[in-house]
Amino acid sequence: MRDDPEHSLLESLEADYDKGLSPETARKHGGTARPASAKKAAIFRQRVLKPAQVAETAENARDALLIALRENGRVDFSRMAQLLRRPAEDIQAELRDQGQIFLNPATEEWEIRDRYLTGNVRAKLHRAQAATESDPRFAPNVEALAAVMPPDIEAVDIGIKFGSAWIPAQVISDFVEHLHGGKGMQEISYLSALGRWLAKVSIWDTALSDSVWGIPEYPAEKILESLLINRPIKIEKESGQHDENGKPIMVIDQELTAAAMQKADEIKQAFLDWVWTDDERRDMLTNLYNERFNTNVRRCTISNLLYLTHTTYKRKGITYRYHICHINNATTNAYMLTTMLFWNIGFSSRG
Repeated sequence: MRDDPEHSLLESLEADYDKGLSPETARKHGGTARPASAKKAAIFRQRVLKPAQVAETAENARDALLIALRENGRVDFSRMAQLLRRPAEDIQAELRDQGQIFLNPATEEWEIRDRYLTGNVRAKLHRAQAATESDPRFAPNVEALAAVMPPDIEAVDIGIKFGSAWIPAQVISDFVEHLHGGKGMQEISYLSALGRWLAKVSIWDTALSDSVWGIPEYPAEKILESLLINRPIKIEKESGQHDENGKPIMVIDQELTAAAMQKADEIKQAFLDWVWTDDERRDMLTNLYNERFNTNVRRCTISNLLYLTHTTYKRKGITYRYHICHINNATTNAYMLTTMLFWNIGFSSRG
């Protein structure tokens, strides 16, 4: 039956299982023969599930916060005041000074640090900085958010390509200007609402247009526009056949299409070689990339658990002890979000 996937459920009905010792094995090894035996599990003689216990007191503000989160899923100062028998204002000030809770200026609600100091911390930092200008209560937010901000990604580690949506249109326009060296003109803009580029390019130098950056059948202007608007680069020719309406049937000219695509690859490589050469442009793009993409601190998850400790609370003279999960990137106990993890490991009769 051990191959049955539900076999573990059957085994859970037994405790202290002893597979015994056969007479033959006992004679061979000099032991005493005994039959297989097991005790019935606790479920056969007593309750194994008990009603949830409601805490009546807590030892400190941090434990009270933990209990309030477990019960209500939020920072509940009135509940903490009941547990500690102290004014809610004092508890709020203590937890705030310890960096356990933060007042979110966007919602005007208190949040635990593992919630407030995760997610898009860059946007939260900008919001806290703006709020601090008129309300000094948010100064600790700025300091804490700055401390957890992801390190800036350097230019050498940033993936960039010609036509990326996050690149300012002026940068693309400057690159096209670099290609034709002032021997042309371009109108380039990005419509964020549609998620597409608008491009109109003219290069007056025929050598640049048809030889250096393009081919006569597909000049550089057309290649640049195709790269920006994601239009397939292909050159067609007549197949020598006609449809029922007498129109010539067109097929792709493989040789010329390959030549045009090679020029497109050369333009994309030229952009990579050019884009980081200017210090001011490099700094601007690096800052823009970090502001836009390097913004988040990952929220704690179960896979991040490193170790367990315990907290306690008292009810009717009995001190209950609970395991608390610690997270590898948090300095506080794991009272994250509204889901708590607890394991009741018994109780003692202390005070």
